[in-house]
Amino acid sequence: MTKERKFIGNIGDVDWLQHGGTLIFQDEDYSCEAVNIDPYRTHTGEAEDEYDPCMKWEIHSFSLERMLILGDNSLVDAHYGSVAWFSDKIEDIASCVGRKPEELRDAFTSHDPFVLSNAYSDVGSYYGYNNLDTYPEYLDRAEMKERFETITGEEIDLREEDDSKLGV
Repeated sequence: MTKERKFIGNIGDVDWLQHGGTLIFQDEDYSCEAVNIDPYRTHTGEAEDEYDPCMKWEIHSFSLERMLILGDNSLVDAHYGSVAWFSDKIEDIASCVGRKPEELRDAFTSHDPFVLSNAYSDVGSYYGYNNLDTYPEYLDRAEMKERFETITGEEIDLREEDDSKLGV
C-alpha cells in the first residue's frame, strides 16, 4: 500500500512552473519529500514561457531527512545515524549561498519542512541537484499537467488545446 502524500507548499519562485522551484510534500507519518522543478528548453535559446513547445521540465525528488549535529560539527542523519555525504563541505556550501555555516547546520536539524527544504536546496545549488537525485525525470507539458495539477490542487494551464497549432 502506498502512502498518501499531501502537497504542503513550495519554496522558490511563486511561478514554479515557469521559473522553477521546489514543491514540498508530506506523508501521513509526517516524513517529507522535496521535488525540485527546473524548466529548460530542448534547443538553444531562451524559452519564451511555459507554453513554448520546446519546454521540458527536469524533476529531482529527494527525502528531507533531519540531521543531528555532533560535537565536531558534522551532520548525522537523525534516522539512520550515518554522516551526511556533504557534511565536511558545510562551510563551502554556506559561503556559496550567503549563509553562515552554523545557520545552515541548524537548518538541517529543523522540524519545519520548509526550513529543511531550503537547506537541501542549498546543497543542490552547490553540488547540483543530480547529487540529491541521480535519476531525475524529464517531463513534457502534458506530463507536468497530469502529475502536478492533481497533486498540488493548482490548475496548470498549459494550453494543450493549442498543441496542434504549435506543431507538438
